[in-house]
Amino acid sequence: MKPSGGWNVDFRKANFHSDEVNDILSIPISKNSREDTVLCHYEGNGMFSVKSGNWLGNQTNDNLSPSTSSSSNSWWLFFWKLKIPLKVKIMVWKACHDWLPTKVNIARRGIRTSNICAACKCSDETTFHALWDSKRLKNIREEWNQKKGKLKGNFSNILELLQVCMTNKSLGDAEIFCVVIWRIWFGRNLVSLGQREFCWEDVISWSELFLSDYQKADSTSQTESRYRVNFG
Repeated sequence: MKPSGGWNVDFRKANFHSDEVNDILSIPISKNSREDTVLCHYEGNGMFSVKSGNWLGNQTNDNLSPSTSSSSNSWWLFFWKLKIPLKVKIMVWKACHDWLPTKVNIARRGIRTSNICAACKCSDETTFHALWDSKRLKNIREEWNQKKGKLKGNFSNILELLQVCMTNKSLGDAEIFCVVIWRIWFGRNLVSLGQREFCWEDVISWSELFLSDYQKADSTSQTESRYRVNFG
């Protein structure tokens, strides 16, 4: 803040993302020039206590929808049982929670960088954009629609897209779809780091071959494991 009072706008704009600047500037400033103090607004005296913490925890649990929670847990249990490599599951899980280091997510964490997608140069690089909606991925989307059937709906994130895929398609298609977006993220990272060019046209065929090889190897490994258990 300025010594005379009020926010130092130039400093905020130089060190924070534009959305964060607006949030900071919207905070009212005390007219009494008092020091900031941490207060618990669940207590009349502003002091946190175990009693207020227990009360808040109980209120939060009461407001949760059991059916929604149960439905979500059931869906994720189904997801973690897919026959795909663990590294693919973890990457897709991060994508569903919007935890991948896309340009938009990096900017949200206070790192000064452009939000614009390096591939299409006309849209912000969100998780959904980087993994499915980018113009660079048009051929992949069209090939998927031709081979697997069009994914219908207006999607805004990877979780919605994956849920529809896993609901309407066969289990095998859901597994391939996970590998496809994992492969897309791999290609995006290669290009972003300038390491080498990436063959986007082969993403789906590569993913199908990769998954087939993985599942064959996994099945063989399980058979050998059962054989050792049964016959010593």
